[in-house]
Amino acid sequence: MDAVHLRLLAHAEAIFGAAETDPQTPEQVAAASTRLGRTLPPGYQRFLEQVGKVYHPLHIENVVSFGAGTWPRSFVPFASNERGRLYGFDLRGPPGPELPIDCLDPDSDDLDETPMPARAFEDWLAERLDELAPPP
Repeated sequence: MDAVHLRLLAHAEAIFGAAETDPQTPEQVAAASTRLGRTLPPGYQRFLEQVGKVYHPLHIENVVSFGAGTWPRSFVPFASNERGRLYGFDLRGPPGPELPIDCLDPDSDDLDETPMPARAFEDWLAERLDELAPPP
């Protein structure tokens, strides 16, 4: 399992005593690619295959779990935080193995005019974990 995934699960286990996961089947991973409309970024695909979902410290799931919403069509959410912010892939980015990851606040349904640069899912996840207080 990837080191950042182990770090995420350790954080959840320190608070709840266990981390609920649900590694995804090849069919579920394929459904995520279909929902995304392109090949999944490699780090996010590994997350789905190794972890699948986690509810703390972030709520991260398969993009299929988020269904449709009031967000822009080019935004495909995969996570939310305790403040209701949605994190997702911005499909306006150039084709390539990685995609921009953007955030929508609960009071906004617009993305910035210019997409953020593409980035690895693992880097995004490590940064979110760095922002958290250490577990007790």
